[in-house]
Amino acid sequence: MTKKLYAQQSKLPRLPVPALEETLEKYLESAEPFLNADELKRSKQLVDNFKSGQGVTLQQRLLDRSTKKENWLIDWWNSQGYLEPRDPVTPYSNYYFYHRHLIGNNQSTVAASLIKATLAFKHLVDSEQLEPENIKGTPLCTETYQFLFNSSRVPLKNSDKVVKFDQSNQHVVVLSNNRFFKLDVNNSDNLESQLDHIIKISYDRTGDAVGALTTENRDTWSDARQHIQSLSNSNSNSLKQIDSAALIVALDSSSPISRDKASWGAWVGDGRNRWFDKHQIIVYKNGKSAFNAEHSTMDGMITLRLNEFIMGTLASKKITLGEKSSVKQSDVEELPFELDSKALDYITNAEKHHDAIMGAHTMDVIQYDGYGANLIKSNKISPDAWVQMIKQLAFWKLRGRAPGVYESCQTRKFLYGRTEVIRPTSNESTKFVHLMRDVNASDADRISALHAAAKRHLKYAGWAANGVAVDRHIYGLKNCIEQGEDIHPALKDAALARSSKWELSTSQLSSPLFDGWGFSEVTPDGFGLGYAIQDKSIRWTITCTNGEGKELGHCLTESANEMRDLMEKA
Repeated sequence: MTKKLYAQQSKLPRLPVPALEETLEKYLESAEPFLNADELKRSKQLVDNFKSGQGVTLQQRLLDRSTKKENWLIDWWNSQGYLEPRDPVTPYSNYYFYHRHLIGNNQSTVAASLIKATLAFKHLVDSEQLEPENIKGTPLCTETYQFLFNSSRVPLKNSDKVVKFDQSNQHVVVLSNNRFFKLDVNNSDNLESQLDHIIKISYDRTGDAVGALTTENRDTWSDARQHIQSLSNSNSNSLKQIDSAALIVALDSSSPISRDKASWGAWVGDGRNRWFDKHQIIVYKNGKSAFNAEHSTMDGMITLRLNEFIMGTLASKKITLGEKSSVKQSDVEELPFELDSKALDYITNAEKHHDAIMGAHTMDVIQYDGYGANLIKSNKISPDAWVQMIKQLAFWKLRGRAPGVYESCQTRKFLYGRTEVIRPTSNESTKFVHLMRDVNASDADRISALHAAAKRHLKYAGWAANGVAVDRHIYGLKNCIEQGEDIHPALKDAALARSSKWELSTSQLSSPLFDGWGFSEVTPDGFGLGYAIQDKSIRWTITCTNGEGKELGHCLTESANEMRDLMEKA
């Protein structure tokens, strides 16, 4: 059989280093909605000085780096963006998908089906038979598929590491009632009986919530992990079995009904019966399911593909579980932890810290059924651009000014590419919002402004996808400043920095097989805003600590209605 998954890697181009002058022009233009005339004049002077001074030196260093590395960005980005931050990975890094409820309400049946479908995808990855993705014939980088299974994030002081284990490790670790079980999946026809057995034996006592340690500050978790390993060889073996597992399956004791509660459980749950250092499938007692993704090695499009494969397989009824049979002792092995008072204190403190962090958070899932992609396309506007304009209008309603907006865009057309930022806030989007809020403006002017804002949005999205937008380039230039050198005032200008204070951290992943997805806010007074655009609906998941989630949801719904009404009148 021909191996396909990585066959295009050698043909992928390298991530470009954009022209300095072009990036700075885009930077200034994207900052204009945030600046008054005097601020803009001063910022232009700073940028001009940087362009002819320190910027030349930093640009040359970045160009030199690009000739020596296959991707000038990826080492910095993976380390500084994911592995070095000491904040807990949940809620601040991991994200989730909440699945549609497709195959009944028996927890072990659903879990067994999900595991079996996942193993089928794992086989395609391990054998490299999975078709590589492409967009309009352009192949995408598949490098990070190697970390989809049998890998783990491991906490270390100052910076975590990602450990990849041999794909021959054919076991899954199941969490139930805070206890860990190694499930041999070589006999996948008896998974349902094995899971029934785990559920039965796990509820004779509640385990110490070792999984809660994965919600801790990363340095604290590193100390706790080292201490637990020092207590016994058995502890070290249990951690090794967890790390090397194909994946984690968390059997949850709750039975959420609403999207909000099921989504919260998928995102963080209660922080105990989970393991956030690996990808994990979550199955509720009532058969609903979800997926929590560890973010350090890959972005959402790859985990989206895995989950669409899993749920598509279930929807098409391609999974058969076979007859239930007796469970052999060797099929299910509990992974014990021998803990002393210090280890238990680590766990207690982790639970308190997690509860405090999540006690400050809210989540609101806004299911808008007024229209979706079909109606938007009928108006010859990009659905993504339209929905971003809804957010612009909603934020103005909420706070009366332009928002700093981050929209994620994949750059996987380049070798080892991950993401770049689309900056949806623009002069054009701001003009559109002002006209929508001006009672004397004509509908014709508003519609013209909407089309102009959408056109500009697509232009910037093209820059991002082609690796020639603003934020990663500025980030690279800053990383080229050597020890002892001053940072140029243009790179720390408070006025310019307003455009990159991500008050709305947004990303779109849309699938008819999901009932939601989401992630955390990235600034204390901001919002996480995962969204999905279906043919006849739009869904937003709003996370925040500022107490304004419901208000933003109301403004989003109101803005969506106003934009529909505008186009209908036309």
